[in-house]
This record gives sequence, C-alpha cells and structure tokens, in this order.
Amino acid sequence: MFLMDEPLANVDARLRVHLRSELKRLQRELAITTIYVTHDQVEAMTMADKIAVINEGRLMQMSSSDELYNNPANTFVADFIGTPPMNLIDCDLVEKNGRLSIDSGFFTVNAPDFVDVVSREASDSGLFVGIRPEDFSIGRGRSKREVNFTAKVYALEPLGTEVILTLEAGDKRFRMRAPAGFRAGIGDEVKVSFDERKMYIFDKKKGKKIGNILGGKAK
Repeated sequence: MFLMDEPLANVDARLRVHLRSELKRLQRELAITTIYVTHDQVEAMTMADKIAVINEGRLMQMSSSDELYNNPANTFVADFIGTPPMNLIDCDLVEKNGRLSIDSGFFTVNAPDFVDVVSREASDSGLFVGIRPEDFSIGRGRSKREVNFTAKVYALEPLGTEVILTLEAGDKRFRMRAPAGFRAGIGDEVKVSFDERKMYIFDKKKGKKIGNILGGKAK
C-alpha cells in the first residue's frame, strides 16, 4: 500500500495536471492500493476510485466521484464538490391551506412529497435548497417544471468557454454558468430559470440531505 500526503501541493499548476495523469497511470500499472490525501477536490475526483470526504476528523461521505457530485449526503459535501460548488439557498418551509411550499424570498415552489411531517419537524429552523450552477439558465423557462425569477448581476468571471455569474436576488447571492457569449453589466437585471426537479433539499440545522426530486427521499 502507498500513502501519499498532498504530493502535488507545491507543484506548478500546469505540471500538476501532467503529474496527476502520470500518477494515476502508474497506480493502475502497479495495481497497488493507494491512499492519497488532498485538499484539492479536482485531484480527488480525477484520480480516485473512491473518495472519502472528511471534515474535522469525521467522515462525511465515502463514494465515487459521480455519487458525491450527484448525491451529496450533506451540505458540507455539496459545498465541497463542484467548481463552482452547489448553491445553498436559505429557504422557509411554509404551510398554507394544508399544502407545503418552499419560499426562498425570490421564488416559491411546491414542496416535494418526501418533505413530510418528519422532515417538517427536523426543519423548524428552515431548509437549504441546493442548486448546481449549471442547472440555472438565462432566460425564461417554458415548461411547467421551470421556476422563473429575475436577478441582478453582481459579478462576472469570463473564462473563455463560459462566464461564471454571481447573481443577486433579494438578499441572497448565487452563482451560475452562462454561455461564453453572454453579455451584461454589473447591476443589470436578467431573467433566470431552473428545473425544479434539479433541486436538492437539506435540513438547515443538521445539514443532512432530506432528498432531491429526481432521487427521492434520502435514506
């Protein structure tokens, strides 16, 4: 067994990319179990068969990179995996006329069926709705599943192939990916939409995932 403790931490960025692939190839050829310690999620996701996400000595989740990205167990994992990471939007759970809805202050959606009585009791302090930056779209969505709202541009980060936007809606900020040709100025209003099926719902107090619409209630 090999144990590597952040071997690429002080290596030049371009060389680091090359060495990642070389280390992975070497490990495959030697077929030796390797424990690789890193604070770089890109290294972990591109090199590992399984990733253990640890916070202050406690195991948060251990799984494949795909599973960590698509099914994070809690807000720590959701915020750690992804560049930019998942947006965690502070929301209230509201009951009216016997129906539950999730209110962020700038959008309101019907609560999924898995947000049941148990979830309500666990979420008296509110919920976090998680939405990946790539799951937002510029423009108005036309399907019944699309949630539409208006936000202001707070910051832009052009990256050539895309633009990372920081948007502001009400008193909340979130990030999204926009096409490379997107043009707007700071303070401009833009129409934004997302598919409600892409939402993840977390208990605000404990940080545990309650569920997501495509995956159902968390076990």
